[in-house]
Amino acid sequence: VQFLRLGYFGADPDAGAVGKPRWNRIITLRDPGAKAPGAVADDGRPQRARAEAGPQQSAEEAAAARAASRTAAHAADAALAHRYGVVIGAGLGEEDADVLAADADLFDLWQAGVAAFLAAGAPGNGAEAVGRWARNELKGALAGAAIEDADGTGARLGRLVALVAADSITAAAGKRVLAEMLASGREPSMLVEELGLLRKGDDAVAAAVAAVLEANPTEVERFRAGEKKLTGFFIGQAMGRLKGAADAGAVRSAVLAALG
Repeated sequence: VQFLRLGYFGADPDAGAVGKPRWNRIITLRDPGAKAPGAVADDGRPQRARAEAGPQQSAEEAAAARAASRTAAHAADAALAHRYGVVIGAGLGEEDADVLAADADLFDLWQAGVAAFLAAGAPGNGAEAVGRWARNELKGALAGAAIEDADGTGARLGRLVALVAADSITAAAGKRVLAEMLASGREPSMLVEELGLLRKGDDAVAAAVAAVLEANPTEVERFRAGEKKLTGFFIGQAMGRLKGAADAGAVRSAVLAALG
């Protein structure tokens, strides 16, 4: 549990009166009220006094506290425990499992996405790949809005992640498609084609780099005179021409090769 402006806490399963749980701080947030490095502002909270009275939790103690909190939560909610077990069984880590299992709707969406990923025949661990996008990209894109799969969002997410896994589009292009997909409910493959985001091959990359160098002769001369910091300029210009539909590493290699 995050207490805003204070830190992350886990309920102590072995202490606290009925209806009055005691919370153990797991991660402390930076306190803007501290007057000196390492100092903490006195806000009168009991846990603050306890933290000052003894040493900070070690990583092992924090992990143990999280495990105890997780065990208590799973004991109180069999459905949560089941979802967590399914995610762990799919090969994901504890942090991913905690996030995906905590929200039943997100969990259902993840499962639908994994099924679509596998149906697309994409390479890699679909459970892990879809889980990463669901946790890191989808939740952020929704910005706190309700997560529902009634309209097939999960399956579309799985097909989108499959395109990224198959190197048909870049991860950056995938994020753009995700935003459009959530706004319109359209299929990712249609959006990729419409937006021109299909990953460009070596010939297209070379052509874009050549066009950039031809359009910027002054910068080319400066680079060859020793201004190597212009590498980023050429890469950015080429990526712009390619609309982000190329691997940045491949573009960098093409730029350096063309500049000799």
